[in-house]
Amino acid sequence: MLAAMAACAVAAPHVAHAQEARLGLEAGWARRFPPSGTDAVQASYALAGLAADLRTAFGSGAWGSVAGGRALDGGGSDWTSATVGGEGWVRVRGPLDLGFALEGYGFRVEEPYTYRALAALVRPRVRLRLGPAHLLGHVEAGGGHSVIEADVSQVERVTRNRLQRTGATPRVRRAETDLWQRSAGAELRVRTGALVWAAGAAWSGTRAGEWRRGHASVGGSIAGTLWQAFASSWAGPAGDEVTGGLVLHVPLNGRWSARASGLRTDPDPLVRTTAASQGGLMLRWDALTSGTPPAPLYALGASTEGGTSVTFRVPAGAARTLALVGDFTDWSPVPMVRAGDVWSAEVRVRPGVYHFGFLADGEWFLPAEGVPGRVSDEWGRENGTLVVPRADADPVAGVTTSRAEGPSSTEKEARASSGPGEGAR
Repeated sequence: MLAAMAACAVAAPHVAHAQEARLGLEAGWARRFPPSGTDAVQASYALAGLAADLRTAFGSGAWGSVAGGRALDGGGSDWTSATVGGEGWVRVRGPLDLGFALEGYGFRVEEPYTYRALAALVRPRVRLRLGPAHLLGHVEAGGGHSVIEADVSQVERVTRNRLQRTGATPRVRRAETDLWQRSAGAELRVRTGALVWAAGAAWSGTRAGEWRRGHASVGGSIAGTLWQAFASSWAGPAGDEVTGGLVLHVPLNGRWSARASGLRTDPDPLVRTTAASQGGLMLRWDALTSGTPPAPLYALGASTEGGTSVTFRVPAGAARTLALVGDFTDWSPVPMVRAGDVWSAEVRVRPGVYHFGFLADGEWFLPAEGVPGRVSDEWGRENGTLVVPRADADPVAGVTTSRAEGPSSTEKEARASSGPGEGAR
């Protein structure tokens, strides 16, 4: 069951120099394959969730979500979950940033084994910016409480937990556990061209024992679709474990997007959930976004055999330098020219769907408004979407799309011509 929760999880994106609020609705389906060596069976779930997030400067922000799963067959249990958290970053000196994050989460699994848990985490962080590489470190402390109840009249065998009989219902057994965790880890992220690579290691000490984890990932975008492949190796009280998978994020028309995943979820040392395999598909609709539709960030010009002229105009008066980066530049910075509080650059791009962003004084930057087709990349940062239609399509249709409106019908046509477009805790 807990593996299915990963398909409905909503991670808080890491956004720099932006401020906005969004409210999104998600719905989908997941199929769970239970861990080996357990009595659990395969199960399918209908999933639904609601997520809100507020993002501010330098990656600071707050987020919250509620989600639920309805078992579609006799192999699973219904469940509900909720998450709330916040993160703040401050620039200390030069390339050094300090951060602090708080997160709380809870979930409940229904009968015949009623299980509920609440947990909270405190996570001081440090980030060292080294050009295309970021080195991150963290320490973490967390605690919580779990309760499991089993009606022995409905199950054949009680779990290994030492369950105590409740006074009200003689057939019900109950166990309560205080949870705690302390951990530390480091991760290196490097962008090379259109790909982002990451590798790291972490250690966790819990009530159940010690855990060690090594992980690696790579991600990028292909014709508008963001993808990420990842793998982890765990060593814990129950033995060694290998997890990982592939996640695809596809922007659709308007405010819609889709996410498909096939993975083996990570165990959670704090609440003692185990790894399990699952596949799922989620659809998201951004119901509300802050602000009013702004002026477009870029404009398409004349087309030639070498591509279409695209002029970017970005309001960033506080920046000392600004550069454009994207798929169409092979993620190499293109310096922009300042006129007052507006920076501009002209590039020539062939037809297709691309992602882009900006470097303000060497830091990732995306304006709060006027960015069409916002999607999160494998860094956790948001990218804009540039759509350059074929020469025989309407050259203006892909320009007037705002962040609130999302891609237009012409953008869909461009996607069709160019190919297909954080465990959860």
